[in-house]
Amino acid sequence: MIEILRIVGAFGIRGAVRIESYSDNLKKYRKLYNDVGEAFAFRVLKPNVITLENVNDRNVAETLKGMSLFIKEDELEPLENGEFYLHDLIGREIKVRDSESTCVITDVCNYGAGDIVELSYDGQRFLVPFTNTNFPETNGELLLSADAFKNFRE
Repeated sequence: MIEILRIVGAFGIRGAVRIESYSDNLKKYRKLYNDVGEAFAFRVLKPNVITLENVNDRNVAETLKGMSLFIKEDELEPLENGEFYLHDLIGREIKVRDSESTCVITDVCNYGAGDIVELSYDGQRFLVPFTNTNFPETNGELLLSADAFKNFRE
């Protein structure tokens, strides 16, 4: 299963919850699942607010803070050329353009200004913004530019 959101708190008095979503459109999914596979119907109220079935008051909603909810991998939509699911990137080895060096993607973060890729090279970790300049080749093989490798690693 793929983590699709994390509950960050209660919203209002009728059991809605605020979420941190890892999807650009939760409405395309019919059910969410907890970590043991129990299914929950849900409704999107606002971009970062949902209601879950059987959660009808604020007290119950507050107990869900920190809970992750998931979707099944077979519910993911097919991707277009050059698109990636974040869970497919983590652990992936990438080559540095015009070099014999390779790095491993250890994490992908987004703090509001775009995706940032955490790379591991020779026991050292460093962060690189996931832009076309830093990753010039994304169709098929993923390449890191030599400039990004040099500048962000130091």
